[in-house]
Amino acid sequence: MKKFLSPLLKVAVSAGFFLLVLRKVDLKPAMAVLHSACLPLVAISYLAILSLTFLLAWRWYLLLKGARQDIFPFSLIWQMTMVGLFFNMFLPTGAGGDLAKVFYLVRGQEKKLLLGSSVVVDRFIGALTVLTMAVGAILFTRGLEKRVVSVVGAVFLLCCLALALLVNYNLAVKVSRVIDRILPTGFSQRLKQLYQAAFAYCSRGKTLLAAIGVSFLLQIISIAAQYLLARAILPGQLPGLSLISFFVYVPLIWVATMIPSLGGLGVREFSYVFFFSPYFGREKAFALSLLVLVSVLLQSFSGAIVFLIVRVPQVSRSEKRRL
Repeated sequence: MKKFLSPLLKVAVSAGFFLLVLRKVDLKPAMAVLHSACLPLVAISYLAILSLTFLLAWRWYLLLKGARQDIFPFSLIWQMTMVGLFFNMFLPTGAGGDLAKVFYLVRGQEKKLLLGSSVVVDRFIGALTVLTMAVGAILFTRGLEKRVVSVVGAVFLLCCLALALLVNYNLAVKVSRVIDRILPTGFSQRLKQLYQAAFAYCSRGKTLLAAIGVSFLLQIISIAAQYLLARAILPGQLPGLSLISFFVYVPLIWVATMIPSLGGLGVREFSYVFFFSPYFGREKAFALSLLVLVSVLLQSFSGAIVFLIVRVPQVSRSEKRRL
C-alpha cells in the first residue's frame, strides 16, 4: 500500500500547487513572454547551470578524499552525482536523488554508514552556504517581510548550531549527555553512530573549508544564472529587483521544494510566482519559473543519459585494495 501512497501523494501535491498557479496566471501572456525571451542569455544560463554538475561532484569528492575514503575516482563521483539529479525528479522531495547516490556509493563496501554519511554532510554544506548567502543578502536588502527574515534567520541559526556540533567533539559529548536522558537508549546510540560518521568529514578543517568554498561558488553561479534568465525575459531594468534580491528569494524557493512532490514540480513554480510577482507580475514570474524548470529537466535528462547509457560501475574490493 505504501508503494502506491507515496507516488500518489507526490502527484497530488505537485498537481495541487500547479492548479493554484494556473488559477492566478493568464497563460497566453506568459507564453508571449517566453516567445520574446533573449535566446543568447537563456543559452548562457543553461550552460552555466549544466556546468554546475562538476562542482557538485567536486564538493562531494573533496569530502570523501578528506576522510580518506577516496576509493572512488572523480569520474565515478560525477556519474553518481548525475544519477542523483535524474532521480531527483522521481523520488520523494528535492533530496530524493541522494538516496540513489547512497545506493551506488555503498554497494559492495564495508563502511556503509561512513560512506553514506558523506551524502548527508554534502547536502548539509549546500544548505548552509545557501542560507549564509540569504542572510548576507537580507542585511543589505530593505523592505523584506518580517516572516521571511524570521524563517531564514531561524533555519540559519539551526544550521550554525549543527555545524558547531559537527566540528567540536567536546561540545557534542556534552549535548549527548542531555540527549541520553531524553531519548530511548537504542535511538540515542544510533544518533551517536551517525554523528561519528559525519564527524569524520567535518573534523578536518582544510577539507571542510575547501568543500564550503566550492559550495559557495556553485550556489553563486546557480543564482546568477537564474538572474540572467530573468533578464532574458525582461529586457532593460528590473523594477525594484536586483541581483541581491535573487540571493534572498531563490534559497527560500529551494527550501520550499523539499516539500514531498515530483522533484519540486508545482511547488517551485508556485514559489516563483509568490515571491517575484510583486516585482514584475504573475505572468512574467510564471514564465521565469518555466525557464528554471527547463534547466532542471536538462540536468535530469543529462543524468538519465548517464544512468541508461554510461551506467555507474561498482568498485570491487580488489580495486578498493589497489586504490
